[in-house]
Amino acid sequence: MKPSAALTTRLLLVACALLTATAAAQRGPAPDPLVKENATVKLAEHAHVIPDNSVPMVPNVGIVIGSRATLVIDPGMGRRNGETVLREVAKASRNTDLYIATTHFHVEHTTGALAFPATARYVNSKVQEADFAEGGAQHAQAWLSAFDVFDQMRPRTIVPAHGPVGDGSILAVNRAIMQGVQTRARQLKAQGRSADVAAMTVQTEFQAQYPSWPRANGLLAAARAAYAEAPQETSSRDRRPTHSIRRRI
Repeated sequence: MKPSAALTTRLLLVACALLTATAAAQRGPAPDPLVKENATVKLAEHAHVIPDNSVPMVPNVGIVIGSRATLVIDPGMGRRNGETVLREVAKASRNTDLYIATTHFHVEHTTGALAFPATARYVNSKVQEADFAEGGAQHAQAWLSAFDVFDQMRPRTIVPAHGPVGDGSILAVNRAIMQGVQTRARQLKAQGRSADVAAMTVQTEFQAQYPSWPRANGLLAAARAAYAEAPQETSSRDRRPTHSIRRRI
């Protein structure tokens, strides 16, 4: 008896989930998602970073010191991490005026602001406001376009949202992975796979291919975004040209 499409989909999802869980178990338990204290690194005269040490759910926290105020980028997850960030800021700057910015809406990038004084000002972009409005919808093509913008800036040092700080070569690595995710998601959609199966397949394949990539937890969302943006394939029957039929009387 041939299994139904629904049963096949469920079996594929279970298989992908088991593979993902097995890979996670092999990596061992994740450390607590805490911003590390006394670990701030000076990158330039006015720029510092608290590295995430590749700990899941911990961002690279940016600290930019101006003549009158200090900008904190991605203050961590929750009040405890926010308090750690504030202590690190106080060691690097005497400015009392504080600004907060976040790279995106995830909790580990935003909720540390709870520890900041009421006088701190939150700065947000129109793009991120739209992201909030859409419930955090992801756009794979937008990510790829962002890499092009960064390339034009010719940065010497890049502080990613997660993972090691590095030079401009980080852009090429991340672009290649995102292009691969986009291509694979489109292939799976063209094969008639559902969005769930395609996303889980991409996550499993790319986690195995790039085990040390710090944004592996974003593969599922990236695959879903690429799948949603991929054109809908039409069958050969749908593409067949129509002809008028004349009936002989």
